[in-house]
Amino acid sequence: MLYELGSVLIDQGRYKAAEDVIRRLIGSYESQRGNDGNDVDTLKVLDLLGRALDCQGLHMKAERLHRRVLTGREEMLGAEHPDTHQQG
Repeated sequence: MLYELGSVLIDQGRYKAAEDVIRRLIGSYESQRGNDGNDVDTLKVLDLLGRALDCQGLHMKAERLHRRVLTGREEMLGAEHPDTHQQG
């Protein structure tokens, strides 16, 4: 539910509020799962956080997150998967 709220807030242009909600969701994942951040759900949320940061003009932070998401997807899915394969 927090993911959807974050997405709606981005669509409404409320980027800082979206960032706050998404960071709460990430904190919840970390406390519940204690994982390394490379599961499908966490990568999806990190990608959304990257969108919120990019919309706020925090392009370098957003890029770091998007690269982390891409690397995680490549590790899970393989480099040739449509979600990771770069188009020529």
